[in-house]
Amino acid sequence: MSKVIGALVFLKEGVRTVWEFIRLLALAAPIGVYAWVIFGPWIQPLFGASSTIAGRASVIDGDTISIHGQRIRLYGIDAPESRQVCYDGNRHGYRCGQLATRALSNKIGGRRVSCDQRDIDRYGRIVAVCQADGENLNGWLVREGLAVAYMRYSWRYVPAEIGARFSRSGIWAGNFIKPETWRRQNR
Repeated sequence: MSKVIGALVFLKEGVRTVWEFIRLLALAAPIGVYAWVIFGPWIQPLFGASSTIAGRASVIDGDTISIHGQRIRLYGIDAPESRQVCYDGNRHGYRCGQLATRALSNKIGGRRVSCDQRDIDRYGRIVAVCQADGENLNGWLVREGLAVAYMRYSWRYVPAEIGARFSRSGIWAGNFIKPETWRRQNR
């Protein structure tokens, strides 16, 4: 009989503890989610959630490459679409997306590209920061004015975009519609 009474007391105490745990979890969860959104890209590699893919790359478009048949979307940037038209300082139209694709292809050349995975997008592509000979290709595209910082996903390349705007490099020399807006208008 004493064992039954002891079990009932434990059960009663356990329920109280569970509710306290749930209440604590409800308060802590938003803080944890916020911290993961902010610090996740830097913390993930510490836990092995990140992987590296390397090899000869072929350029699909201004912000997507392929290595070993795996499509890789460049993290934190957004390049104009292939059909997108931008306007230079003299108001002459040009295919800025095709220009970004050609420039990235020329930059990579036959060199080995190494990409550190940050995420997988909704299309199943790896989202990564890629380098060729130690140079960050994502940042290079933004600094050259061939892509914009994709602030919806990362602020990492905002300083590079500010520099490109200030020096009126690439698309910043004239007028253009941000790629995300252009895609929405041209579906």
